[in-house]
Amino acid sequence: MYYLSKYGKNMNTSKAQLHRLIRLVGELKQNRYPNCTSFAKKLREADIDENLNLSCSAKTIQRDIKLLKEEHNAPIEYDSEHKGYYLKHHGWNFSAPLLNEDFLLSSILGAKVAEDIIPEPLKSQIREAVDAELSVNNPDFLDTALIETFIIASGVKVVIDPKVFKTLFMGWQLRNSVKIKYFSFGKRDQQID
Repeated sequence: MYYLSKYGKNMNTSKAQLHRLIRLVGELKQNRYPNCTSFAKKLREADIDENLNLSCSAKTIQRDIKLLKEEHNAPIEYDSEHKGYYLKHHGWNFSAPLLNEDFLLSSILGAKVAEDIIPEPLKSQIREAVDAELSVNNPDFLDTALIETFIIASGVKVVIDPKVFKTLFMGWQLRNSVKIKYFSFGKRDQQID
């Protein structure tokens, strides 16, 4: 499998390595502080649970980290307190094509769920992310008519003001507490904290 690195170099990589790199970047982006040994163990567990054939040595993970740093300019650093690696800033993106149609289908269906139940502005951001993935992948299975038949039974739909939802979502995302004043059918001044 070939893909272009950030610098336009043609990179020859195996499907297993690309799987590892994507999972490793996911661990780094979620601040899980993987190290070579712990991540190799996690891959062995994934082999058992998901039958993916990703097992490798800690030395291989070390080479993967080096590749991310050198070929993709990943801002990866080691944190001795957490005994693992982290990203110095989360604005960095690993540009790699999706590995198979299952991942792409999951993304598309996730966006469909978002369209049906998640309010703006997050709904549009999810759709834009999926559209970006579709722009670098060419799935043979994609049939818009089929995707539109996927119905989400989300129950009663409540219209939420996008500004209110954005404020709440940002509060959650930034781990801030939000004070909500709840009013119900003529009863005033009920508060939910």
